[in-house]
Amino acid sequence: MSRSLQTEVVERAIALLEKGWTYGAFARDAHGHEVPVLSERAARFCGLGALDRAHYDFGLNVPIVKLSQRTRYLLATRNDVQGKEEAIRMLRELIP
Repeated sequence: MSRSLQTEVVERAIALLEKGWTYGAFARDAHGHEVPVLSERAARFCGLGALDRAHYDFGLNVPIVKLSQRTRYLLATRNDVQGKEEAIRMLRELIP
């Protein structure tokens, strides 16, 4: 059975967080400076930044992983307050 594109996008976002996580910004470079999510210098991501970057990495101009405003707020807040593991847990809940 093949995985859905939504699953692949979420798993890519999780992999980005595991590789480099941040808070207080969507993305940061290797030196901790805030950079755009799509920057080649982006090395660390928050939960939302990782999800946005994962969509881009799959060549998607329109997000297929749809989040309500409330879920976006919760992911951003929990990422910044509770940390990386909580952001990863929330992303895992998005896998169908």
